[in-house]
Amino acid sequence: MSYVPQAAMNSLNPVRRIEDQFIDLFMAHNIDMEDYHRKFVDKLSLVRLNESVLRLFPYELSGGMRQRVVIAMALLLDPTLIIFDEPTTGLDVLVEYEILRDIKSIQRKLNLTIVFITHDLSILFEIADRIGVMYGGEFVEMGNVKELLASPHHPYTYLLIGSIPRIGIPKDKVMRIPGTSLDFRSPRTGCLFSDRCPFAAPECKVTHPDFVQAKDNPVHYYRCIRYPEWKEAAPMPMKS
Repeated sequence: MSYVPQAAMNSLNPVRRIEDQFIDLFMAHNIDMEDYHRKFVDKLSLVRLNESVLRLFPYELSGGMRQRVVIAMALLLDPTLIIFDEPTTGLDVLVEYEILRDIKSIQRKLNLTIVFITHDLSILFEIADRIGVMYGGEFVEMGNVKELLASPHHPYTYLLIGSIPRIGIPKDKVMRIPGTSLDFRSPRTGCLFSDRCPFAAPECKVTHPDFVQAKDNPVHYYRCIRYPEWKEAAPMPMKS
């Protein structure tokens, strides 16, 4: 298992060259150093960087190049699972697109399992196979991308999809989630989303819903005692 953190510059040693930091990783895990330079170059090529990067310091690289270096570092030990934590935060849209494309290409080429953590649901609809939506530290819905986009079973998922800006849709037509995030200092008994849910009923305040399987769909799960009743009064999310 490997991990790609959110801020690449904070993950790299600013006073050591990239190659030295790669060597440090090998030494920390007691990896055979034989032909290490070729291994470094091979991993950099997966993120479209050449070997000249190995001689540079982190401050000599752009934000996108630093993020690619961190991804290459995460690949050095040949993991089967990589966790990406907001890997495109702070990058411009074009660089973000290129890195996401690289991540998807690497996943397919190496047959990796990737867990991608992000607040940007629109990114997941582009690159993910399955999505788990969390609120208040617990999963409220999980399923295949197409199913969640076409038929969300939890109000939070529904509102998140409707809040994604779309070309041609006026800002006043974009859905908004009322209220503020949870105060975990106060004990909770009912649905964690009930205070912000426009479809909540009195029983939602006192009954904590189980994570149940959707009918006729073994890979779709949700946590709502009012489905499908709440959906009958709600318009479907706008699609791009």
